[in-house]
Amino acid sequence: RDGYKCPNGKVYPYTVVLSDFDRAGRSQVEAIRLVTDSIQGRIKGPNGQTYLVLPGTRIIITANTMGAGDANGRCVSANVIDSSIINRIQRKVHFHSMDWRDEEPIIRAKYPLFVEKAGQTLIHVGNATAALRKAIEDGDLYGEFSHRDLETWIGDCEDILRYTGKTPVNLLKQGLAGWIL
Repeated sequence: RDGYKCPNGKVYPYTVVLSDFDRAGRSQVEAIRLVTDSIQGRIKGPNGQTYLVLPGTRIIITANTMGAGDANGRCVSANVIDSSIINRIQRKVHFHSMDWRDEEPIIRAKYPLFVEKAGQTLIHVGNATAALRKAIEDGDLYGEFSHRDLETWIGDCEDILRYTGKTPVNLLKQGLAGWIL
């Protein structure tokens, strides 16, 4: 409502990020409906009074289900975001899973022990990642395999290497057990 005031007195509108909005409750959704009203956004105060939203305020909403709720059963606590809210969102962006060519350098940088001791397995990691995501996308496998899941897998592999001091033949299989559970 008031924005950010600089020491020189200039006022800037805030950018508000609401993460995982498809997990919002009914009252939270109704609050955003009021804020994103196309006539003039408003904020309800603690005593029921209403204030105008400072012009230029940006609301960024993320939703893992693109507002569709839990139609696929993978995001158990997700709710459908009704079309009157979706229509108030001016720009919508759908991010696809990362491509292995983009993920491999990240994995190499974040997991140096894994790369040092088992770097030759990265081709198998890339192939498995691509195959898992394709099977999920095609509906042949019921689950998710995000970059976060990939990091869990490789992080578990690196932990095995660090704490046992050995590189087991079935390292990738042992590390993957952490994701499967």
